[in-house]
Amino acid sequence: MAGKGKNRTLGSWMGKQYLPLAEFNRKIQGKNFNILAFDAPGHGYSSGKYLYVPLYAEILQHLIKEYRPDFLVGHSVAGMTMHYNEHRNQNRDIQKIVTVASPSEFHEIMEHFQNILKFNGRVMRALDDYVLERFGFRIREFSTSEYAKTNTKKGLLFHDRLDKITPYHASVKVQANWKGSTLISTEGFGHSMHQDEVNDEIVDFLES
Repeated sequence: MAGKGKNRTLGSWMGKQYLPLAEFNRKIQGKNFNILAFDAPGHGYSSGKYLYVPLYAEILQHLIKEYRPDFLVGHSVAGMTMHYNEHRNQNRDIQKIVTVASPSEFHEIMEHFQNILKFNGRVMRALDDYVLERFGFRIREFSTSEYAKTNTKKGLLFHDRLDKITPYHASVKVQANWKGSTLISTEGFGHSMHQDEVNDEIVDFLES
């Protein structure tokens, strides 16, 4: 937790992306914010061996109930999780959501793994059946761009056109369905997006 302001911001960065969060904290020093940051399950300082969005969302929702933040800021899968959780819970206290380099379609992630591991369609169908049994939805039914259609919060999205981890078109698709949102596109900022320009835009958006 950092800051003593009345505006509470809950943020989560994926993997070992501590620099972006540290830079963001530096930017809001002296401003009217109180930052609460947490790592995804099995990442950073969080315990556990597994990460999947429904579990991530359970933790997110618990923290939202506990701390009642005004704003959410999520990097990569954290942003995807925030959309999924908002679709399920629609927390009234949340005013604005910021997503940074976030994916959108679960089937694209699974198809990427299929290409890496070279498993066939039969295995993919078995995985699809498992996802349905375990989580209650099919792989193609998990879609941030679809969840965005019912998201009434003000939104700001960042994505680099050359992002090698999550495709740029993911944020384009989400923004097209998210009423009241704005997409800021960059080129050469990479996936972590720790640059001052990004942090300045986030702070300006939250303060506006």
